[in-house]
Amino acid sequence: MQISGKANGNGRNRATRMIPAPPDHHGNGAAAPKAMRAAGSVSQRLAMALYKAKLLPDAGALNAFLAAPAERFASPLESFDPVFYRSQLPPGFAQAANPLLHYLEAGHQAMLSPHPCFDLDLLCGSGGARPAPRIGPAVPPPLLTIMEARASPYATPNVLFEPEIYVRFLPRDALGGLPPFEHFLRFWQDHRVPFSRYFDVAFYARTHRHILRSGINPLLHYMTQPVEARSDPNPMIHAKYYAASQNHVWGDPLIHYIRFGIAGGCLPNPYAEQELRRQATDHSRGFFAQLLDDYVSIPIQ
Repeated sequence: MQISGKANGNGRNRATRMIPAPPDHHGNGAAAPKAMRAAGSVSQRLAMALYKAKLLPDAGALNAFLAAPAERFASPLESFDPVFYRSQLPPGFAQAANPLLHYLEAGHQAMLSPHPCFDLDLLCGSGGARPAPRIGPAVPPPLLTIMEARASPYATPNVLFEPEIYVRFLPRDALGGLPPFEHFLRFWQDHRVPFSRYFDVAFYARTHRHILRSGINPLLHYMTQPVEARSDPNPMIHAKYYAASQNHVWGDPLIHYIRFGIAGGCLPNPYAEQELRRQATDHSRGFFAQLLDDYVSIPIQ
């Protein structure tokens, strides 16, 4: 069965991919899949990560989630959105699969995303002007990578979320064993601390005033808007200007600029060249890239 091209969280269309059929978990006596039984499998590793994060009462409790029929599935993770995940599957196929089990066994290898904030190109090692992610059976699911990184250096699913900055501004022991990104999705509205040098929440809220009143996670709000309709969350990076001035931008222009544009010496807005000219005492590429990074970074106190 094939899945037709869809836009992922950063707006890049996926090529048509072969999606393996879901395993049968409707109580018909079929044996539990190997992913639920084999020690060291991705499901067992995720179970241990959830147990350490105090999201499961014991490491074996994940089996209940993985064995649940699709219609009774409830995700134990904020960083796994079953509705979003199913939206990437073909009609009819989506309702037959336990979404978390399907993701662990097959979906991540087909480059399906567990959450709108996941930038799979970043997590799967792509780089350069065109996406060329490296993923396969030997590469763990990005969700597992995030959940297992419970100590510094942390893993992030998106360059717009910087775990070290987020953790620095939290009260001591606030994580409570959770990985920073999972904590961010669950509790940002309670703390409202900085989470990125490149995402100015106050500036973004000038356009979307309701997000602060309603306690909506600003990064999630940004990533769930259509790419062409996203407002700039950084006053120094004009996404439409950057995309129009370069012929190799794919996906979200802000994310692309942070990953590639700064290092490439690309200008983030029409005024940057004049404003930076006075500071460019060294004309080497490395110096200018650092100058650009300082120019677009938001001061964080």
